[in-house]
Amino acid sequence: MPIIEQHVDGQPLNQGDLLRGVKLFLTGKADALNGGESVLSKSDHCLVLSRPCVTAHKSSVIVASVEKWSSQTPAEINTFDKARKYLTLLRDGNDSPDVFYLGQLPKKESEGRYAARLDSIHTIEIPQKPELRTAFTDKHRFAKLHIDFQRDLHTRVFQAFSMLGFEDVSWFSDADLNFLVKTGKEEAKGYQSDKERLRAAIQADGGKGNEMNAIDNKIAAIERRIKPYQDELDKRKKPSSPN
Repeated sequence: MPIIEQHVDGQPLNQGDLLRGVKLFLTGKADALNGGESVLSKSDHCLVLSRPCVTAHKSSVIVASVEKWSSQTPAEINTFDKARKYLTLLRDGNDSPDVFYLGQLPKKESEGRYAARLDSIHTIEIPQKPELRTAFTDKHRFAKLHIDFQRDLHTRVFQAFSMLGFEDVSWFSDADLNFLVKTGKEEAKGYQSDKERLRAAIQADGGKGNEMNAIDNKIAAIERRIKPYQDELDKRKKPSSPN
């Protein structure tokens, strides 16, 4: 069950349909005295969000802009398990609730991955006469979501507006924060051990220390990542000031 499947011409417009060739607009310069101006979106592809009774009868429907996925596959995704996990994370959108992953679009397979932007929602007017509505749909619809992903869309739209997120550092309990910091420090120690072994090998081989810089960079990187959590832990250990 791929995310996207072939549509059938003649069927009514429906939630989860993918349209192309439809101009989308947003309000630019909203802080201007005249209240803003119409700006053409960079994409003319969109995903229908409105429920079926709206797409069947009303004069306008709500859609989300469909845009090219901006990120490239990280270089470290170099094994089957890593690739599978990476694609699963894209599908589920755990780290990007405003993005509904679609994969490659039909007839655009060589252009990379695409996603519907749940933070770029637009209203489009469509004809109300049945024959004109059908003509519009047949002209602009090029695919649709599989039924399982149509259902998932309901949850994802809700999450896009309901997940308020958490402060990155302070939400940990004291014990979990301590565990996280100590784990990071042990990771840095491991790199330090690698550095000592490399230093001994360089001395024995008479080589140069080019690889030492790479290890130093890893140590510096993990220390930078640990610091905010260490600072939070230190802050909690300080005695509270009397009122």
